Amino acid sequence: MPKLEPVRELLLHQGEIFVSAGGFEERVLVFPNLLQPCTERHCKVFFLEYIPPNKNNKLKELRSTFLGKNYNFISMQYARYSPETFDVPFRQNLEQFKVKAVCLDISGLSRYAIMIILDIVRELNLPLRLVYVEASDYAPSQNDFEAAKATATQHLPTSFIHTGVYDVLHVPRLASIRMQNRATLLIAFDSFNEALGQALVNVINPSRFILINGQPPRRELRWREDATAYVHKFLRGEWSVEDDNYPIKTTSTCSSVALVSPCKIRTRF
Repeated sequence: MPKLEPVRELLLHQGEIFVSAGGFEERVLVFPNLLQPCTERHCKVFFLEYIPPNKNNKLKELRSTFLGKNYNFISMQYARYSPETFDVPFRQNLEQFKVKAVCLDISGLSRYAIMIILDIVRELNLPLRLVYVEASDYAPSQNDFEAAKATATQHLPTSFIHTGVYDVLHVPRLASIRMQNRATLLIAFDSFNEALGQALVNVINPSRFILINGQPPRRELRWREDATAYVHKFLRGEWSVEDDNYPIKTTSTCSSVALVSPCKIRTRF
């Protein structure tokens, strides 16, 4: 993996487009504010507007920031519950505006949208920069998690981040043919919502199942590794394959092994 480096200001190269999304967290404003004002004509920003809308999304602040720096605001709707309609207009915009490179801010971006955009950039063979602002705090807190465990009202405290499972989604761009009677391997990552993994298992019915647990590099967040393993212990036990799941497979939640401080700005080239 490329080395991660801190960023103090963001200057776009000629023909490079900045791609961002209107999330609700404060960190989605960091890179737009670091973006240097455009000194040329026809500078553009591609912006993903989530559908259905969230009243807390920082659309007005982002629009004001970009327009104040002389960037034209190209808005594209991203339907979170039907993302299969997004890839064609996104690619068409890249081609229409003759984009030569992409600077993608993934701080407030849907994980599925990240995968779709990366695949389009790969397909067009465009140079890519990924920029990311890490959150300083994550829900739940350790006290909230331990309190949920102690109540024993449910063995899996799944209500902190997700309110439920809408559906298992797929888009044609990222799908492939599944041959009948062929073995299927499902690889998923632990979270604070065991229902997400259970939904995948129910729909895919895999021949083999591997769960990977996140290992936060920041010392004050190390408790989350044990917490997410606890949340998934029943699912892991039901689908246990000893050589796959014991000991539990882990990976860093940040691709860099060194993490200096919370909310530090990082870029990947």
